Amino acid sequence: MPIASPRERITLIEPSLGVWMMVFLSFGSGIFLSIVLFILARQFRSRPLALTGVAALLLGLGGAVALTLFESEADRVKQVVQDLALAVGSNDIAKAQSFVSSSSPECHEDIGREMKKYEFDWCRVNSWDGVEFDPNNPNLAVATFTVWVHVRLIDAGVSYDGNATQEVRLWFRKEGEDNWKLYGYGHRRPSSGGWPDTPPNGMIGGYYP
Repeated sequence: MPIASPRERITLIEPSLGVWMMVFLSFGSGIFLSIVLFILARQFRSRPLALTGVAALLLGLGGAVALTLFESEADRVKQVVQDLALAVGSNDIAKAQSFVSSSSPECHEDIGREMKKYEFDWCRVNSWDGVEFDPNNPNLAVATFTVWVHVRLIDAGVSYDGNATQEVRLWFRKEGEDNWKLYGYGHRRPSSGGWPDTPPNGMIGGYYP
């Protein structure tokens, strides 16, 4: 899994090995079935079998293409996460807010308010729990992952300066073609319980680390 550097933009993440295996199996099965049908069609001089072979080949190819397209949506969400991590690590509030949906002004304000409490040396995506799409609305997605940061904060009498790991959840909405925008977020210490149903827009359960 690529790690976001504070000084460089990560290129689009490649589909996982599992997805490529599914693509290979889908396409390979279609080719195998079509070859068998073409041989039978030639042997028995059957036009319907030949047409079925063409259909099998197209079906396998279509399934392979569909799998790569579906995975690319998850990759696009992950790319936004990597770009957002870069903005946070650079303390670029305006850039971080640019990933927020215009229909979520409260999320926009909360990011600005919270980032002013911290000063980051870097912010890196350390591991992924995954990207989940709403089964009833594929234009909604939730990304859950872990970040590693070096952060300084002084807030409400609490000070901290050092490395920290945070579990992060981001709520996304697709606006236009290939344009995933943030409408909610939350972060907390790793493995500290379940996530709320709605975006908390801030830290859950205390301060760093």
